[in-house]
Amino acid sequence: AALSTKLAGIQVCIMTVCTSPAKRRFPQFIERKIDDLVYKCVDKFIVPAKPVGQLLAELREFGHSKLSIIPWGVPIPKSFLMNSAISDLRQSLKIPKEAKVIGNIARFEPRKGHRWLIEAISILKNKINDFHVILVGEGPTKREIENQVEALGLKEIVTFAGYRSDTYEITQIFDIFVYPSILEGLPISLLEAMSLGKPIVATPADGIPEAIINGKTGIIVPPRDSLALAMAIERLLINPKLAEDMGMAGFVRFEAKYTL
Repeated sequence: AALSTKLAGIQVCIMTVCTSPAKRRFPQFIERKIDDLVYKCVDKFIVPAKPVGQLLAELREFGHSKLSIIPWGVPIPKSFLMNSAISDLRQSLKIPKEAKVIGNIARFEPRKGHRWLIEAISILKNKINDFHVILVGEGPTKREIENQVEALGLKEIVTFAGYRSDTYEITQIFDIFVYPSILEGLPISLLEAMSLGKPIVATPADGIPEAIINGKTGIIVPPRDSLALAMAIERLLINPKLAEDMGMAGFVRFEAKYTL
């Protein structure tokens, strides 16, 4: 696309890099040539968080002079579900009446870390009752995660909600939002959870720590660590005041930095 803009005679080409780049893979010399061509054709790369730009510089050797940071943003919610609508939505997702809801909204792919979330839920199941997990999204690893849920005997407490266009509404029924990614830019669904005052458990994947202040607006745990993830979720489940305070602090940070 970048080359096409130059061939078409377009004077300025701006490219948005939505997620953090990975290391070059074999054959590296081909990727290097592609990177060099893209870099020459693009006048400015827009990244949503500083760590994404740093990785572009370190792993792809892009010059800092061509990098600009513009964080994603989402609107401040203007309307909220009535109690009856919340009840109907919970019922449609097979959530027991008194259960706390642990939610995740992400595409099913390896870098999103679903497997460690399911392992964490398996650990929690042996310690805490009355919670339910909602996984929103589609993607290539969904079947694998469904099989993992079945193998661990979690089918009764995990609902796969599929693709949903009503993510704001779905997020409103969450008590805790969890994002266990291992490679990330700055997730829109995480910003939506902040906009709704939801306490968040997440990993320090690239742009996430710019949004989530550990111990204040949420809890940051190491990636690929299901035990740490389970302990953080448990901490918020058994401390509703802490969860409420973190959610409110997250909203304040969202309002200051990530609104449209």
